[in-house]
Amino acid sequence: MPTTGMTAARLAMLRAQVLILMPDTCLIQLPTNTNDGAGHVTQTWASQSWTNYVTNATSTSIPCRMDQLNSHQLINGRVELIKVLRLTIPYNAPISESTRIVYSGNNYAVVGYTADKSLQISNDVTVQLVV
Repeated sequence: MPTTGMTAARLAMLRAQVLILMPDTCLIQLPTNTNDGAGHVTQTWASQSWTNYVTNATSTSIPCRMDQLNSHQLINGRVELIKVLRLTIPYNAPISESTRIVYSGNNYAVVGYTADKSLQISNDVTVQLVV
């Protein structure tokens, strides 16, 4: 552990406290491509498991918090509002740019995320609604 004054016990306590502040749950899914033998590929999604670092229980329901961010983009000479959301998940949740998030019955694409930071307490994921 780096010499920042942060002990492993203190880091574990902060992670547990942040986990309590995640009022919702989501699924994190990875795509699987299957060839049907006739040259067609079918994509299915499988929910990823996560191990709760407080209880050591494994589940596909991952604690989260969703917050709306505003983003503006210039499209055809006009400024348009793009709905972008920030999903906060546990630091050890299985996230990548190829995953999709299922939250409150909607599918979201991962646009960006932070990972593998020193002393990471949570993971902030930028997502957009898949329509």
